[in-house]
Amino acid sequence: MNYQRQPIAETWGLDFRPTNSGELQAIGARIVEGINQNYKEASQGQNWAKASTLPLTHERLNQVIENAFQKTDLLQEASRGGLGQPKPFYLSHMLRILGLSGIYVPFTGEPSINETIPPAELPFVTANQKAHQRGFAREDEANFIAYVVCINAEDPYVRYSGFLHGVRVLGVIEHADAGRYRDSVAPGPSADLDASAQFWGEFSGPDFRSISARVMQAYLRLNGVSEGIESYQNDIPLIIGYYLKNFRKE
Repeated sequence: MNYQRQPIAETWGLDFRPTNSGELQAIGARIVEGINQNYKEASQGQNWAKASTLPLTHERLNQVIENAFQKTDLLQEASRGGLGQPKPFYLSHMLRILGLSGIYVPFTGEPSINETIPPAELPFVTANQKAHQRGFAREDEANFIAYVVCINAEDPYVRYSGFLHGVRVLGVIEHADAGRYRDSVAPGPSADLDASAQFWGEFSGPDFRSISARVMQAYLRLNGVSEGIESYQNDIPLIIGYYLKNFRKE
């Protein structure tokens, strides 16, 4: 039933008008600034030689993200708390082989996290699973909500993790010839991006992930998501629409 709910683009009134080069450049600049500035704040007092490590406990991480959810007015009733904390998945290594960062079990209402993922991804993935827990079944919408929740959180590392997900948006902006932004990402965040690429690339063979993709494709289409796994990329226009809506308010 949650796959059939009203699209979040409509409930949030996101702006999907055609964008000009100046607007895309402004979005790209905000994302890069968010990545670099929040990494700088989060790294104070840390000894991160290369990739970052989680600077807060898992309990504190969950509380920060839960607080951010409850302060996100656009979620309306879904912003309420009282939900269980995401748990590490017992067979996390298998999730890595399948290319999955987490899994939500709707029958029990339990979100589980692949505990082997790079630390810089953990806050975003936690927020993604908590979005599923609140009834947002579509992956693009859960990713979008996780992005908004993370970048507005009180902790800089959580904000950093959200903005780091926005690198996907930078790729679209650069593809539209609206400037280059990936090269403006500071060395620290770049090390995290490299660590993430290495992590997910280690088990990139065609066997298990191909089977996983086919199963998910069938599952999504059975639930009315005609784009299948391609819909996972649809959080990019949602994020752009979110910024355009905010530009309109400014």
